[in-house]
Order: sequence, then structure tokens, then C-alpha cells
Amino acid sequence: MTTSGTYTFGTTEQIDIITEAYERVGRNPASLSSQDVESARRSINYLFSDWSNDGPNLWEVDLVVLPLLAGAVGIHYLKAVPTTDPNLTFAMSITVFLITIFTGLKVKGFGGFMHEVFAVPFGLKLAPVNLLFRIVEEIARPISLSLRLFGNMYAGEMVFILIALLGIWQLPLALPWALFHILIITLQAFVFMMLTIVYMSMASESH
Repeated sequence: MTTSGTYTFGTTEQIDIITEAYERVGRNPASLSSQDVESARRSINYLFSDWSNDGPNLWEVDLVVLPLLAGAVGIHYLKAVPTTDPNLTFAMSITVFLITIFTGLKVKGFGGFMHEVFAVPFGLKLAPVNLLFRIVEEIARPISLSLRLFGNMYAGEMVFILIALLGIWQLPLALPWALFHILIITLQAFVFMMLTIVYMSMASESH
């Protein structure tokens, strides 16, 4: 990627762009520190100096420029593979958890749902034990669902980094691993979808 040459805005234009960017993500421009403004200014100059030299390269814009600009205004989760960020996978798993709770309440009603919480699997006489088991189960589901997806995606990205460190020897490995990684991504999406369906089905069943 060529970074030689310069392309800079005037100070007024830079401040206008930076202010607009922060306002669009809900940040009050008056609260910006000089470090925030300087980081955003460097990102703007980086973007347009590269474009003025070579013309827009959409691949670089997607993988380099957009994450750089997003990070300058406080958004650090813009990634080529978003599920390598545990924040996203936990958000997805918590969403599934809330959907299963809603499904259980809708199908069984509040009374039936609470009866299942305290009476399954050992009966009402052991309600505290049943409640403890239920809490562990409900906590374990979103944690395992999120960490499974995050672990597989993050491991795939780490292998890409290790292959890149091989220098010229990466050439025979990069393409096969890229194709395999695409398969893994598709498989993990399928697994996440199927587990979501299974959890919703379990929530709607009567015990």
C-alpha cells in the first residue's frame, strides 16, 4: 500500500469532518480531547493521501481504512471477521438466551415456567436443588455458545497471522487455509443456528 506523497485538508475542513463524525456516533464534540482530534486528523490525512496516490482501493478501505477511522472516533469493533471479538459473540448468545426465556414464558405461561424452574428434574421437594441446577444451566448456555464461536473464529485468524509470519513460505499455505477457513465460518454459523433452534425447542417443551 503506497503511503508516499501528501494530501491534507485545511484545518477548518478537518475540524468540520471530525466534528460530524463524532456527532454521528453520539459523542459530544465539546468533550473531545486534543488526542482524540489529533488521532482523527491523522486518520483523515492517511485516507486521502493513499487515495490521491493510487485511487481508491476498496479492499484497503474495507480492511484498513474503515477500522482505522472507526477506532479514531471510539468504535473498535469494526473487523473483517466481527466474531473474533468476544463482545459480539456474547451479545449474540445473550440475545439467544433472552429469546429462549421469552419462548418459555409465551408457551408455558408464567406459572408453568416457574413450576418447571422449581420442580424439574427432582420434584418440588428438592426445589432449591432444582433452582440451582436451572441457574447453572441457563448461565452455561450463553457462555458456551459465545466462547465456542469466538474460539473457532479467533483461532482461524491466529493461524492466518502465523502463516503470514512465514514470509515467502506462506504462498503454498495461504490459499488452502483461506478455503478451509471459509468452510469453518460456514460450519460455525450452522452450528450456532442449530443450537439456537434446539434451545428454543427445549424452552417450548413441557417436562
